[in-house]
Amino acid sequence: MQNIRTLTPDEPIVIDSHRIAQIRLRVGPDADDLVCQALEQIAAGSARLHRAARDGDTRGTGKEAARLSRLAGQIGLVSLAGVAADVFACTRLGDPAALAATLERARRVTDRSLSAIGDWETAG
Repeated sequence: MQNIRTLTPDEPIVIDSHRIAQIRLRVGPDADDLVCQALEQIAAGSARLHRAARDGDTRGTGKEAARLSRLAGQIGLVSLAGVAADVFACTRLGDPAALAATLERARRVTDRSLSAIGDWETAG
């Protein structure tokens, strides 16, 4: 009899709270709306990223990954910015297995980052 284990990838989600505080100081009362709009753009960008990858559009995948990385970095989603940069790097390497694995990681990190910042915003 064999033991079969299911592996559940789990990595910490890092949010730069100082970055969000800077946004709040600079923008003022409209900061929450700005962050909310950025989160909507991240969700849409993630969908475009995965659509481009599914369609075999490596250039489009890289373009969307670079956009996603910049936007996530601007609002302090450190983990997401990093994994999106990794997706961009994989589009340049020409390794389909690495790209597929990193895209799946990006999907998980995007979902968890959006959830974590929503929880953080609610608590803060």
